[in-house]
Amino acid sequence: MAIPSVCASLHWLLAAGMWLNAQDQVKTLCVAGMAKQRQGDNDGAVAEYNHAIELMPKFAEAYTLRASARAAKGDLDAALADANRAIELNPNLKEAYDTRGNIKRVKHDLDAALDDFNRAVQLTPTSARFYTDRGLAWKDKGAIERALVDFDCAIKLDSRYYPAYTIRSEVRRLNRNFEDALKDATQAIEIDPKKPHAYEIRATINATKGDFDKALADCDRAITLDSKRAEAYATRGNVHLSRGDLQAADADFTHAISLNARLASAYASRGIVDTERGDIDRALSDYSRCIEVDPKLPRGYNGRGIVKLRNKEFDNANANFEFALHLGPQFAPAYNNRGTIKYLRGDSGGAMKDFSRAIEADRNNVIGYRRRGLIYFEKQQWADALREFRKSAEILPNDQDYGRLFVWVVRSQLGENHAADQELADYFSTRPMHAAKDWRTRIISFMLGRILEKDFCPPESPQGQLSTTGEEWFLVDTIAHQDGNSFGRKLNIGRVCEAWFYAGMKRLAAGDKRTAIELFKKCLATDQKTFVEFGLAATELKMLGDNQDGSSASAVRNALQP
Repeated sequence: MAIPSVCASLHWLLAAGMWLNAQDQVKTLCVAGMAKQRQGDNDGAVAEYNHAIELMPKFAEAYTLRASARAAKGDLDAALADANRAIELNPNLKEAYDTRGNIKRVKHDLDAALDDFNRAVQLTPTSARFYTDRGLAWKDKGAIERALVDFDCAIKLDSRYYPAYTIRSEVRRLNRNFEDALKDATQAIEIDPKKPHAYEIRATINATKGDFDKALADCDRAITLDSKRAEAYATRGNVHLSRGDLQAADADFTHAISLNARLASAYASRGIVDTERGDIDRALSDYSRCIEVDPKLPRGYNGRGIVKLRNKEFDNANANFEFALHLGPQFAPAYNNRGTIKYLRGDSGGAMKDFSRAIEADRNNVIGYRRRGLIYFEKQQWADALREFRKSAEILPNDQDYGRLFVWVVRSQLGENHAADQELADYFSTRPMHAAKDWRTRIISFMLGRILEKDFCPPESPQGQLSTTGEEWFLVDTIAHQDGNSFGRKLNIGRVCEAWFYAGMKRLAAGDKRTAIELFKKCLATDQKTFVEFGLAATELKMLGDNQDGSSASAVRNALQP
């Protein structure tokens, strides 16, 4: 959590002349406590402040300092009690309001936190730190524009205030304003090139843009600056995860956890790796540990819900998404996931409401637009489906692949085959290239006729069973064996689902409805119900089934039910 820096605390104590009538011993104790906080020894700091308070029980500043140390330890209730006592003793102590506001923000009591930050700003309208802290509370409430106003004010007050740049950079990234986010992160690095945090932020931005080489270089720089910093390894793990390197991601998350066993985000990120590998037990363990470390973090419950959803435990999954939304009413991923359950249960109206809520919470929510596009596609509202899929592609200018593929699907459904091919080819010719053998590159190449169906679809045995050897596109590393080095391989059933669907669409566009139906059925046989391609395949079968091979629309719809 953000708490007043120790140096800042010493500054305001001295500047206010608070020591003029204080005993020298109390001054020595508080200075010693702040020194220990700087070194990360919060227990030692609390001990020093305890002694100071014993000597001067009505010294409000000592309670404020102890509140910050206790908050840094994670003892939020005791920290809050100290901040309350400081304000009771001195109702005009601005640092106490700021400290209490930060404690309340971490406790997710955001309206009360904002009241305290407003009071701190009112008492000292020239403090860049107070505006920055208030901006963080607005960010947590989902009021991004209000947050940015406060960060702008902080920087106007102090153009060298490092935290304002780093936090504004993170907010701008969330708002998809990547260029300005990069400028802020770079400015923070110029202000203090020896702090690793700004490098981590810049790495995250570049990874979001798909520039993984730059992202990894920044992560490595952060680790060089502080090889014991768990957050740096967790950030690098997220970069590896974004580029699909599960083994490297797992290693970094595991190392981050070894450095800081209370880094909740590392457990949540490793849970994603576990889920992708199909290791349900470790995924649940990681998300449970995330929740144990930070029981008010929506991401932990949302991740656990995803595991339950993939394990077909729909009621349990829904309960986790509901609780994530209880903790974070603006947490868009949980709306998307709850909406997915409603869709699978046949409640398209309720699902559409949830996907729209996700977009309201995050107007750049790609998944929300894709899911709404799926529902419009199912209803054969082609113009609406096309609009939603185009929007999903526009949000991420450096990662439009699936949005563009879905646009192709809708246009082919409209009989605009040549125009669909040309639009996809035009995109592909200017597409930012990632790995030379990227899976999505392979899909697009197939759709454009540059890869044959026999070389694109999953390998099968003569008996029609999927093979687990030979094709790297359909294999994924599993968890390491006990020696920590040997990885097993298994089918990436999600890619299998996608491959059958796109192969079916190519056949359908060529007029081969019989083979298309067979391929769509293979797609449904993967049971990857949370994939957009699964839903699109089901809709195609529903439109083709009544007059092709005897399949009924209701039978296809039943296949979608939990």
